Amino acid sequence: MYSRPKEWSDAVLLGNRAHFSVATNPAALVLNFTSKADEAVYRCRVDFKLHITTHARVNLTVIEPITGISIQDPSGSELVGVAGPYPVGSTPSLTCRVVGGDPPPTITWWKNGHLLDQSYSYKESKGSDLGLRKSPVLLSTVQLHPLTRQDLRASYTCRGANHDMAPVLESTVEIDMN
Repeated sequence: MYSRPKEWSDAVLLGNRAHFSVATNPAALVLNFTSKADEAVYRCRVDFKLHITTHARVNLTVIEPITGISIQDPSGSELVGVAGPYPVGSTPSLTCRVVGGDPPPTITWWKNGHLLDQSYSYKESKGSDLGLRKSPVLLSTVQLHPLTRQDLRASYTCRGANHDMAPVLESTVEIDMN
């Protein structure tokens, strides 16, 4: 009749983080604790006693979520909850700092829940040392229009997103005025 399948994988490449599961349908390679270094094209070969050998290739793409987001003032100080106080007529700038994420995140700015014009500056900064390698840091700066009294308590939110399967992170401040 049927015999139990024999399994082989490269122990040097995957160590004990991987195993082949025949308990699922279809059978699958289960890879635990993935990292960016695991990103590759994997090949599966199945040899049958009475049929031809089959091959399958799977491209594994590892998504690294964003690890941090904050809003900063022009001096680089983090703003928590409140920006200002600013005088009427001033044109302050706010910088969104997004750490990590691969693919690289998209940063959007929102005012009172409405998407702002996307004409802000956007640049990559020096990485942030979060362990073995530096995480990329993206900066997005929005220049506010001349403030009026109607801008008191307006909320500005920056959102960072890099993939549908990764959480969207956001940071929000309210404008305070003199």
